[in-house]
Amino acid sequence: LAEHGRRRAQVRVLLHRLPDHEIIPSASSRTTTAVGSARATLATLHDGLHVRTAGWSSRNNAILVVVDRLTKMAHFIACQQKITAEQTAQLFIANVIRLHGLPTAIISDRDPKFTSNFWHHLWDQFGTKLQLE
Repeated sequence: LAEHGRRRAQVRVLLHRLPDHEIIPSASSRTTTAVGSARATLATLHDGLHVRTAGWSSRNNAILVVVDRLTKMAHFIACQQKITAEQTAQLFIANVIRLHGLPTAIISDRDPKFTSNFWHHLWDQFGTKLQLE
């Protein structure tokens, strides 16, 4: 067990030394990074998928991709292109937190309003009211 803990610490140190493009080379401009105690998760929304428009207007036309940067495990979550912060939080809980637990930090390059709304909706699901100052 001690050996496992030592190896996890070594991997964590290695991940912090490498630039993001060496860990995940295909990250797009709209990314959200969730950093846990031993793993980092990258979430990217791939939109503009080419789907038939007849009968598909209310269906999913984008994919939220969440990648665990430590294990390289990926989640491909179908969603709509115009996804809100509330819907993103619900998808994140249902598909990522349910399996991997709550990250200790989320660093986002999306606009501050979306990030703030995401955090509010995320914590609302857990019954916690955020009071940001």
